[in-house]
Amino acid sequence: MKKGFTLMEILAVLLVLALILSLAAPVLRSVRFEAKNSKAQAALLKLAEATKTYYNMSRGGKFSAGDCFNPATAAGEALIKTPVSQCDTGGTSPAATGIPGGHFTRPTNQLFACGYLSYKDFAKLPYTFCPGGTQNLPWAITPVLPVYATARGTAEAGDKYDFTAHHGFMFVDATMKVKDTYQ
Repeated sequence: MKKGFTLMEILAVLLVLALILSLAAPVLRSVRFEAKNSKAQAALLKLAEATKTYYNMSRGGKFSAGDCFNPATAAGEALIKTPVSQCDTGGTSPAATGIPGGHFTRPTNQLFACGYLSYKDFAKLPYTFCPGGTQNLPWAITPVLPVYATARGTAEAGDKYDFTAHHGFMFVDATMKVKDTYQ
């Protein structure tokens, strides 16, 4: 009477498991990247809406190239967590004027400090977000104008938006829809 498994049976089962895992790993990785990309697209749309509102309410107030931020870095995380106490309204409440004051070094800080954007939407996303138009594109790609916000990914964003590998990025144009492009 035979008890247990032979070495060949165990090796056959391990071979089948290895084959299944090798086929499933890229799919699971892709699903993880798509989840990050979807969250980044939602955050980018919120940034574009806040940028458009800021531009309209400030009668042409613009952002500079220095206003780009990556929430996955320490500096980017500090920016998106700018405390409410630092909401610089220039002596007036944002409710009265509709816009944050211009006395802060970076208008992006004001969008977070004054409640136009929430850090929860951007936390730990491996993307560089840039509010405003093409003056904020640190890369040599110009989509259809006007552009209200752009985002390019790092390697952790997956192949599609890994800017260093594929030059793909997301942007929000005048239609206020998130689009992407490759070069």
